[in-house]
Amino acid sequence: MRDKVFIVPEPKRFVFNGNWFSFDGFNNLPEFFRKEFNIPQGSWVIKKIDREGTGVKIKEREVEIWGDEKVSYATIIQIVMQTKNRLPEVEIEEEFHFPFRGYHLDIARGGVPNLDTFK
Repeated sequence: MRDKVFIVPEPKRFVFNGNWFSFDGFNNLPEFFRKEFNIPQGSWVIKKIDREGTGVKIKEREVEIWGDEKVSYATIIQIVMQTKNRLPEVEIEEEFHFPFRGYHLDIARGGVPNLDTFK
């Protein structure tokens, strides 16, 4: 099982103290995300808080999000997809240089990438 979490694009601030929590699913995740990403219904709560910027903080049985909800949900989904039945105790602050979130790989000049290209 993986002991690290990767977020794309790299967040402005990522603090992971090494603690992991058992994860059984969210009780208030929007239905679309639950179905599209096969995330179970469970006891964890996603709580919207008022705070400057955009980010996610995972505590035991609770995930706090602030700022742009779409960005926060994308971050949560990336973490859940990597870690499955556990969640790391992390605090993530997002800041983007462009008005969109994504990853662009130009293969026209360098051929088709292999796994080492992404590492």
